[in-house]
Amino acid sequence: MTPRPDGFSPAFGFFGRHLRIGMPDVCAAGFDAHKMEDFVRARRLANNAGMAGAGGRELAHLEIGTPVHIQDPIGRGWTTCGGAILSQCDSRRSYIVSTPTGTVRRNRRFLRPYPRPERPSLTP
Repeated sequence: MTPRPDGFSPAFGFFGRHLRIGMPDVCAAGFDAHKMEDFVRARRLANNAGMAGAGGRELAHLEIGTPVHIQDPIGRGWTTCGGAILSQCDSRRSYIVSTPTGTVRRNRRFLRPYPRPERPSLTP
């Protein structure tokens, strides 16, 4: 395994560890564990920085009293009877929801607001 200019082999860069081979290691005497940890940490930070903005988005805030459907965490289906938001929790992403069977705490991602039925206006 030919070392790169930074002293690590391409296999170490890919796997994050030295591979075991049957041949004696010429560079073993100059091996520095701290340098290896710094190398792995820098590689992880670079990978995480590239993934930081991938995917997620902020969901809209739900007002108290908003009618919502609740997603079943096991079956992944949405309830038909739903519930209403009672309050927002300290975590800012969880809500206390009143349902026909009681009150539950759910993360915002498991709540889907649905429009309230419009009341007919009394003016002609």
